[in-house]
Amino acid sequence: AFMPTILQQDGFKIRIFVDDHEPPHVHARCDQALVVINLAAADGQVPSIRTVKHASAELQRLALRVVTEHNDFLLAHWRRIHG
Repeated sequence: AFMPTILQQDGFKIRIFVDDHEPPHVHARCDQALVVINLAAADGQVPSIRTVKHASAELQRLALRVVTEHNDFLLAHWRRIHG
């Protein structure tokens, strides 16, 4: 499945699958580490880690910080792709 890189920061490539599913989320990859993070899609929500593969606690925190900083931008891309 095609998964464009939407953002690159702090060693992470943040991607969204074009044929993915709800809830809105991104795949943050850094080398072999992968952190899947649900985006904050409604008032009062905050991004949250859903899946972790090969990522240390430090990498998880960093991925969550990057996604939190860019949540609105990433959510806009999710909605552009998925409606």
